[in-house]
Formats: sequence, structure tokens, C-alpha cells
Amino acid sequence: MGQREDRTRREGTGTAATWALRDGWTASASDDETRRAVVENRTDDVGPWHAASVPGEWRSIPEFADHAGAVVYRTHVPPVDLGPEDRLFDV
Repeated sequence: MGQREDRTRREGTGTAATWALRDGWTASASDDETRRAVVENRTDDVGPWHAASVPGEWRSIPEFADHAGAVVYRTHVPPVDLGPEDRLFDV
């Protein structure tokens, strides 16, 4: 399977900020508090977080081998340097 990348297009310049999405992921068992923390961007308040491979099967993470519930993932996306005419859309 090839390396998957995400691109943020800088409107008006034709350039794109690019970063690999396969490295730096962690996962945590998902419960109501964890889901709320993810939505509110408070992921450091919940956990524990375990190193995860993306793409990959979360059951391959030893801590989740017998886990039957949902799992949430997180990673850090570097900031994009925008010019005065550029727009960044968060979907």
C-alpha cells in the first residue's frame, strides 16, 4: 500500500502544504468522556493513548487486542502558513 498524503491547497497561489498522515498517530478506547474530549479538543485530559499505525487495524495494538468497543485516533497536523489572500477550510 502506498504512502497516503493529505494536501491543503493555498487558494490563489497554486501551492500546497503537504504532510504525511501515516506517522504520529495514537489511539484510545472510546467512552463518553473521551468522545466529548475529542470534540472539544481536550485530548490531553483523557487517555491513556497508545501508539497506532495508520493505515492499520486497531486490534493489532496489544492494549486493544480484546477490546470490543470503539477506538478514537489522534495526530498532530502542522500549522499552515497562510498569506493575506489565502484561505484554509476545516471540513
